[in-house]
Order: sequence, then structure tokens, then C-alpha cells
Amino acid sequence: ELLHLVSEPLRVELHFEINMPILEAHGFFRNYCDIAPGMMRQACHQAITRLPLSRGDVLFSAGEVPPVPRMYFLYAGKLKYENPAHGSKTVHKGEWACEAVLWTQWMHYGLCRTKTECTLVVLEATNFQNIALQHQAQINYARIYGKAFVQHLNSLDEHQFTDLEDP
Repeated sequence: ELLHLVSEPLRVELHFEINMPILEAHGFFRNYCDIAPGMMRQACHQAITRLPLSRGDVLFSAGEVPPVPRMYFLYAGKLKYENPAHGSKTVHKGEWACEAVLWTQWMHYGLCRTKTECTLVVLEATNFQNIALQHQAQINYARIYGKAFVQHLNSLDEHQFTDLEDP
């Protein structure tokens, strides 16, 4: 509640300082921040939320098309990801899931549930895309990266798809 007493520009800076170190684990966001710092400030302010989860909660299931596409960064705790083609993997702090929602229509290919209490940093894909489109001078990097990401997905067999970091 006290944060609403702070000026909007200061809230933008606070959200950037809090959220950007988490996003920087991913090379795209680290580089995009160098190219378009104003855009990333707005994304950290308007497109990111925190999601606390209890042990055993299901984040997403195989075959589910997310009604609100989100990319997830694990901030605290552990997740368990199960994919029939890849087996089971523990997701640790600093890792991410569901990057594909930023670049294409996506259906989840595995089950993701919490192993412990968790806090996720959630990047809302539609908000991120809309903010990026407002910064036309720097959008080319995102377009090139997104196109390469989708081309990589298209080069895979469906059994190679995963919701985790890199397919």
C-alpha cells in the first residue's frame, strides 16, 4: 500500500531493480536490456508479477493451452517437471519455463508441479509483446530472436518439445 505513495517513475525504477536481476539469467533479456533499457524498465514494471505456490500445486499440465500465456522464472523453491519423452527434471532457482509463449502459440508438453513452496516471477507474454511494440526503434532484436526461436522449434520433432529452458 505504501508503494502507491511513491511517484510512478520511482516505482518503475524499483520494479526494474527488483525484477531485472531475475530476468538477466536468460541471455535474451540480458542483451535486450542493453539494447532497449527503457523497454525493459516498462516490462519489469507492467508485465511482471510474483506467484507464490504451495507444495504440490500444479503450475501447468501436458496438453494445456494457457488461457493467459506466461513465462515463469523460479525465484525460490523447487519445481518438478515431467515430460513423457524426457522424463522428470527438477527445476531450480534461476531457471525458467515456457519461453515459447513469448514467440508463438504454445501448448504445454509436460506437467509442472511444485516440490516445495515456491515463488515464481511471472512474465505476462501479451503485456511484454505490447510493451515491446511501443519501442519500435529497438524491436528488431526481439523479432530476430523470436524468429530464430520459432525456426528452432519447427526443426524439432514433436517428441523433442519441452516447456523448459531450451528445447
